[in-house]
Amino acid sequence: MVEIVDLVERFNRTIENFLKTAVNEKQTNWETCIPPFLLVCRSAVHESTRKTPVSVVFGAEPRLSIGLICDQMRSTKERRRRGYYLSHLKDRLRLTHAEVRQRMTLESDRMKTRYDSRANTFGFQVGEKVWLYNPKRTKGKSPKLQKS
Repeated sequence: MVEIVDLVERFNRTIENFLKTAVNEKQTNWETCIPPFLLVCRSAVHESTRKTPVSVVFGAEPRLSIGLICDQMRSTKERRRRGYYLSHLKDRLRLTHAEVRQRMTLESDRMKTRYDSRANTFGFQVGEKVWLYNPKRTKGKSPKLQKS
């Protein structure tokens, strides 16, 4: 469960970093920035699984504008194979999910090894003085979307 929370927090940080660069000066257009960002995230090949999230869920890559243009140039013979595609979708999804599970296990082990090798245990004691990073924020703007 902790790993899932960590993944969600990491994705939220990614969204936050994207919004910092995409929103206008008054931070009024952030809602319009989310859909294109999600499209990019869902259609990008994931480093761990080497698959797109869309292909893992639906068994096919998303149909983007360029794909529709290319599809118009395909032959009718290729379009007839769509029946074959649908009949084998379940098998492909099962194989894809098995591959993803296997790659995620390997990736998880690799990440744990990397984390453990770099993990530092700071020897702070209760009452000891430490530096606190406290950047200046602009009033009237969302603190999360300000560049620090």
